[in-house]
Amino acid sequence: MKKWALLVSGIVEVSGAIILYFNPHLIFQSDIPIQMIYKMYGITMFIVGLLCLITVRHYADNTMTGHIFLLIMFFHAALTMMTYTADNTEIIQPIQASITHGILFVMFLFAYLSDVKKEGDSK
Repeated sequence: MKKWALLVSGIVEVSGAIILYFNPHLIFQSDIPIQMIYKMYGITMFIVGLLCLITVRHYADNTMTGHIFLLIMFFHAALTMMTYTADNTEIIQPIQASITHGILFVMFLFAYLSDVKKEGDSK
C-alpha cells in the first residue's frame, strides 16, 4: 500500500508542478505577471514528485524507503495545514488544495499504520 501512496503522490506532485511552472496564475493570485518564486516552487514540487516516482520504481522494504515515505507524508500534512489557513488573496482555491493534500496525507497515514500492524503481528 505504501507503493501506491507514493505513486499517487508522485503523479499529483509532478502534474501540479507542471501547471505551477507554466501557469502560476491558475493557483496563485499575483499582480506581478512572472514571479520567480512560483517557478522555483514548481521545480521543487517536480523534484518531490520525481523522488516519489523513483522510490516507486526502485521500491524496497528497507529503512531508506521508510524515511522517504515519512518525509512525503509529513510534507502533505504541512501543506494541508498551510493551505487550510491560506487566504483567498494568496491562493485561488485554498480549500480544494487543502482537501487534496489532506486526502494524500490520510492515504499515507493508513498505509503507514497498516504496515506497522503487519510488523507487530509477525512477532
